[in-house]
Amino acid sequence: MRAGSVAALLLLAAACGHAPPTEAVLEEDWSIMTIMGVRVGHTHSVRTRRAGSGGAAEIETLEQSRMAVKRMGSGIEISQDVRHVETPEGRPLRFSSRMIMSSTPTLSEGVIENGKLKLRTTSGEVTKETESDWDPECLLSEGSRLLMLKKGFAPGTKYRFKTFSADFGKVDEAEIEVLEPETKTVLGKERRLNRVLVKTSLQKGVVMTTWLDETGSAWAMESPLMGLKLAVERTTREEALKTAKAELPEIFFKTMPRSAAALPRPREITELRVRLERPDGGLADWKPPGGTQTVVARDAKSVTLRIVAPPPGTPAAQPVEDQSLFLKSSPAVQSDDPEIVDQSRRVVGEEKDPYLRASALAGWVNKHIDKKSMDVAAASAKEVLKDRTGDCSEHAVLLTALLRASGIPAKVCSGYLYVRGSWGGHAWSSAWVGRWVDLDATLGEGVADAARIKFSETTLEDVGATIEGMTGAGFMHGDMKIELLEYVLDGKKLKVEPPASVTDNTFSAPLLGFSFEKPADWKFTAPKDLPPFILAVLASPDGTAEVRISYIDLPYDVSPLETRKAARKLGGGSGGEPGRLEGFDTYETESKLFVRLSPGEMLVIVLKDSEAARPALEHIKKTLKIKR
Repeated sequence: MRAGSVAALLLLAAACGHAPPTEAVLEEDWSIMTIMGVRVGHTHSVRTRRAGSGGAAEIETLEQSRMAVKRMGSGIEISQDVRHVETPEGRPLRFSSRMIMSSTPTLSEGVIENGKLKLRTTSGEVTKETESDWDPECLLSEGSRLLMLKKGFAPGTKYRFKTFSADFGKVDEAEIEVLEPETKTVLGKERRLNRVLVKTSLQKGVVMTTWLDETGSAWAMESPLMGLKLAVERTTREEALKTAKAELPEIFFKTMPRSAAALPRPREITELRVRLERPDGGLADWKPPGGTQTVVARDAKSVTLRIVAPPPGTPAAQPVEDQSLFLKSSPAVQSDDPEIVDQSRRVVGEEKDPYLRASALAGWVNKHIDKKSMDVAAASAKEVLKDRTGDCSEHAVLLTALLRASGIPAKVCSGYLYVRGSWGGHAWSSAWVGRWVDLDATLGEGVADAARIKFSETTLEDVGATIEGMTGAGFMHGDMKIELLEYVLDGKKLKVEPPASVTDNTFSAPLLGFSFEKPADWKFTAPKDLPPFILAVLASPDGTAEVRISYIDLPYDVSPLETRKAARKLGGGSGGEPGRLEGFDTYETESKLFVRLSPGEMLVIVLKDSEAARPALEHIKKTLKIKR
């Protein structure tokens, strides 16, 4: 996301000025972007009056943004240039957008003539041209600016207007509310500024606040970014272009809602009930995607979902719909590309069963993308096939293209995936094989587990749909609370309860499948750190030594690794020794013991004051019982 996912706001707030008779810069400003107070980039806005090709005056507004953050330790860079050209009265003429989120830029160019919009988009070296009716009420940046000045900044002022989002490729409706003015210090000077709230229809649940002077010029902006604070504040050109000295913020883990209980073997869960709550009521009008999800309860602030992972061959649960939209090629999903078509044919061979073909393609994508990396923001299927790198979104886009190339209707889904006690943003695919079945190529072949919440589905028919799908329709933003209620594992329906209990000297985690005894002179203390789940903490009689027992369900880039490599990836270091305990693989260092419960699970025991805690660890190893 660029600061300009709020571009309608920043451009709308460009300063007012008197137009000179020749080409001239009317307004230019630079701003610094921060997330959680850490500098991540800058924006640059220029508003210019010039003569158009026919000699008539035009107003051009250019908004540039550059941004860099970290996801799971990998740095990603996103840049975008948005250009609007209008008449001095604010009538839209044309616009363009150039976004770089991968090795290939995504381009969008629109021309408004005779009540029509001619839109040309290019992504992954594929170009798509469309023509549609232009909504005459739709404004761009200059028209929005003039409307703001007309409405004024009296507290309590409210109004709406339509704008066109080049990011999404569609009309966006902005809702404006003027609040009481506020004093802010910007560029070393106290300024009395008008405070304005902005909500948009394409980013539901996101409320942006901007501070404007009496001419309508923006001096600062704040907006939630999946629960984090994105801030933009005006500065000098020299300061904006300085290289950031601080470490880039890690946004992935910071944006993950936590769970109060652990789900055992989450990748094997076939049904889940969860309650989602947002205190701002942002879920009141949410209509969750169906297929694998059903709303079982709803109130003003929450929605309770039943999520299922139907086994292969399960009869269709809904009438068969028109699937043609989910078979089309697009700039992001190039299912008619010869290389993608050829690869799909080679993977499925002579197999006729649509589910078996889909599952084989998911498994192939999982192995083909051999660099599991989060340093690509978004890439097209053709890019992923060639570069063999990416995160969940790249897995989903390539699998969707291969499915369509094989004649299987498919779409891309985005939402939350349960991992290590938290819910992280994730993308996967859904395929029509007699009913909609979710497939997660990031995790491998087979039906995707039910420990996931789907917020959006998209055909990815154009660039706008790609961005909208990857942002989860905006519902993932904000202070989301997720309560686990019950789940189905090994065919048994279980209520979510604390994962472990202590009785006298015995620690038992029946849902996770293990127990052990502590030394008689040691004591259990209350674990406080989540996540990952620290199930038990043992303290020595004098309190100087400690043993911590944690349960980790492994992330997708760790679970395929053999135990030694997985343990080292989790911080085990290189000086450990492999072994066996209760029939399970282990990796042990001076201060840590890793026990591989299953390909996707690890029991981790960490010693504080290794020498004093070693006898306690040996006692735990002797009494450890694992039942799987």
